[in-house]
Amino acid sequence: MSEGESVRGKDVYIVGGANSAGQAAMYFSAFAETVTMLVRRESLSTTMSQYLIDQIAATDNIRVWTKTNVQEAVGSERLEKLLIACDGGQTIETVDAPSHTPTGLATPSPATRTASYSRGRMR
Repeated sequence: MSEGESVRGKDVYIVGGANSAGQAAMYFSAFAETVTMLVRRESLSTTMSQYLIDQIAATDNIRVWTKTNVQEAVGSERLEKLLIACDGGQTIETVDAPSHTPTGLATPSPATRTASYSRGRMR
């Protein structure tokens, strides 16, 4: 099974805002329910090619969360959840990972996300 097939219908989180993260987001968007890019900076414009920014903006199931970072990755035998600091640390989002998580990705169940925090697409 390919990594793309392993996330079919799931929510995927990608950490990073450079071209390789953008290319991964585009690839996984063909399989995943949603792809969320976690980006420390205020925008992608200083770290990513414009053509890729345009492709991401035109892809409905890709969200870009800016001013975010992974505060903690939790798990003993495998990745179990991520704690994500949002809005410069003002809000903490917790997402759970399923039993099979490809390297570098967290695919949380929609029901386990913190309901009080919602962030839209980057414009």
